[in-house]
Amino acid sequence: MNWCNKITNPLHFAKLVLVIILPILGNTQTTKYDTSFFLSSKKGLIGALGKSISVSNPISSIPQNSAEKNAVEFEPFEGKFIRTISINKLMFNKMVNDTSFNNSNIFNQIGNRLHISTHQQVVKKNLFFKIGERVDPNLFADNEKFLRDLSFLQDARIIIVPVKENADEVDVLVLVKDVFPIGGSVSEVNTNLFDMEINNDNIFGSGNRLKFQQLFDIKRNPKYTYGLEFLSRNIAGSFLNVAAGINFERPTFNSSKREENSYFLRGELPLVSPYHPYTGGFDLSVNNTQNAYSSDSLYNQQLKYGYYNADLWLGYSLGAKERMLDNLGTRKRNILSARVLHRYFTVRPDTLQFLYDSRYNDVTGMLFSYTVFERDFYHTNFIYGFGRNEDLPEGFSLSFTGGWADRQDISRLYIGFEYQRSYFNNKKAFLNYTLKAGGYLNKSEAEDISALASMELITPLKKLKKRNWFVRHFLSGSVTFQKFIRLNDPLRVSSIFGIPKIRNTRIDGTARITINAETVFYNTFKLVGFNFAPFVFSNLSYLKLSALDPADGAVYSALGAGLRSRNENLVFGTMELKAYYFPKVVENMNSWNISLSTNLRFRFQTDLIQKPDFVIVN
Repeated sequence: MNWCNKITNPLHFAKLVLVIILPILGNTQTTKYDTSFFLSSKKGLIGALGKSISVSNPISSIPQNSAEKNAVEFEPFEGKFIRTISINKLMFNKMVNDTSFNNSNIFNQIGNRLHISTHQQVVKKNLFFKIGERVDPNLFADNEKFLRDLSFLQDARIIIVPVKENADEVDVLVLVKDVFPIGGSVSEVNTNLFDMEINNDNIFGSGNRLKFQQLFDIKRNPKYTYGLEFLSRNIAGSFLNVAAGINFERPTFNSSKREENSYFLRGELPLVSPYHPYTGGFDLSVNNTQNAYSSDSLYNQQLKYGYYNADLWLGYSLGAKERMLDNLGTRKRNILSARVLHRYFTVRPDTLQFLYDSRYNDVTGMLFSYTVFERDFYHTNFIYGFGRNEDLPEGFSLSFTGGWADRQDISRLYIGFEYQRSYFNNKKAFLNYTLKAGGYLNKSEAEDISALASMELITPLKKLKKRNWFVRHFLSGSVTFQKFIRLNDPLRVSSIFGIPKIRNTRIDGTARITINAETVFYNTFKLVGFNFAPFVFSNLSYLKLSALDPADGAVYSALGAGLRSRNENLVFGTMELKAYYFPKVVENMNSWNISLSTNLRFRFQTDLIQKPDFVIVN
């Protein structure tokens, strides 16, 4: 019996599901644990190094098997007047949840001496409240989360201190801890090529970022090229972030060769709180390729392209006023958004005269959406970070989208919706599920219908029997289908909703089922400031190839293990070494694959609202 028949048999499919979830089964318990390391008590250089190889225990104020609502600690002070606001910038050897903690080692000392800390005025500019205003627990909770989301801050906490002389007044203390802002990454290196990025995420303590990319490739003509980007955050206290730059080494979307030139200007106005009245953004760019690797004939026939892109959107909270303070009350908000987009290709490969490729479609459209949402945030730790505070949303979001789009001179109406719900169950596990669908109407005929349902489960953090080891399990899955395909790309396994490492450029489907499981082991020891987290994972994806025959499909899978590492005091992202085994391969794939990624940005998606968009299923 082949894989296609097995997947349609409920018993065999149940066995496959068990194979996926076996990695998450283990013997766990919750106990207290120790914080000492024997070398830290030594004198001299050995002692200094020993202190850097220290235990970074989960933050004691947060229960390890649950999460705490961000607004709870502010509720006793609701309605009281703010007398003073003080900002305390912690050094690298301190923790925002326990300022008495002092991890003084040689590396933290060097960082403290070299680092220019964030200016107080920059922190004040990112506060949602002022002296003389009343305390609102939800607004304070939103502000604390917003500060934690700033990439140049490792962590942040807002503490309210009662005033003994006046019971109606409080003092507010804002604790912030920077990351060391100078960082970078090496995306690829071998005997012929060196590609790296250097950035300063907090230039002179201003909160702004400067990024410089450079590529040296002896097989490229010219051999050296670069990219440059400057990001200005929270301009004039408006919460608007604007980035401008050039990039002459951008990978092309058709071959991934680094021969696309891009000139861009981007802006983002995030909805920093449900009480903020506006959100939006824009993306303006001019992009074109230059032949840096191939023969002229191959380049002209298959690789060349040029296009410009304009994408603008704006959202308004219905009934909201200009000041956040005037919008306090219910957390449920209604947002009306509008988006205009235009992408026009000036150059295409010569082969497109005979073949169709949706990647080169001109697109012009206008979308409108109505979104109602209500969300609160809970903080915990050891999810994607290594002990810092992390926020998870609880609540719902429902969006209805409609509009018009023109692709390759085919003009159609678009209708779609998306529902998202996230919550903690009675076992303190976090669940997040999404249901979205959309399609087009063309002369009363339905076209390009797509739908996706997905679910994600994060289990509570558990203490293993072995000292200083913790474990957390991650389960996710999705079901996707398409109908009446005309211009959209068919479903693929090589998708964020499938198994991205699978190559399947010639394998298209009309339905897809994916199940993923990952178990992460957190060791609280640090080595020269770096935490390490080994993990194991398994992926299973079924791709239905025919809309008529349910047995006409194929199953793909991946198994493996890896190691993640990060120093929370540095602006560098997470480093990941990952080994894959593919029981079934396609095209020229190998059964084994090893990847090394640097500067990964692991963070749970906590945006309150997204721009109006088409349903994305690949």
